[in-house]
Amino acid sequence: MNKAAAILKPFAFHIVGGIVLLIVVLVVIKKTRKGIANFFTDENRSELEKLQETNIKNITTSSANLSFDNTYYTTWAGKLYNAMYGWAPFIASRFSEEDYAELGALNADELKKIVKEFGVKEKSNWMGLHHQLTGTLFDWFENELSGSELQRMRDIFRKTGLWG
Repeated sequence: MNKAAAILKPFAFHIVGGIVLLIVVLVVIKKTRKGIANFFTDENRSELEKLQETNIKNITTSSANLSFDNTYYTTWAGKLYNAMYGWAPFIASRFSEEDYAELGALNADELKKIVKEFGVKEKSNWMGLHHQLTGTLFDWFENELSGSELQRMRDIFRKTGLWG
């Protein structure tokens, strides 16, 4: 027996076990694509999530009242999502006064369009193992903001009649 084999022989079980574990983890991640949590949870979404998605789809807007193309509203939905996602969601640190002014200047249908584009989003952490939130833009505001930031968003979105 050569020297390397003699050194590794006592650790063979651990090495093989580690390789098998690594393969299992990679298979789980590949099969879920959305995170490990989805592999371990029921594939059927909750009734609340389905209801939220239906309610979002049923929000009506008049295209005559939309001043921009769809990309504009999608970008705003993404900007709001990115400002709230993470360990310390401080919109104030990611939004300028110009951002608040631009958002506040939009009409009710434009704000509704942003809500529709945001849809129902999920937030989890630690590789998707710990589920934190699934909800609409308003659920995210309520869950992620506080104090003056939350009130400011309430004031802006109040004109939609969807949230007060």
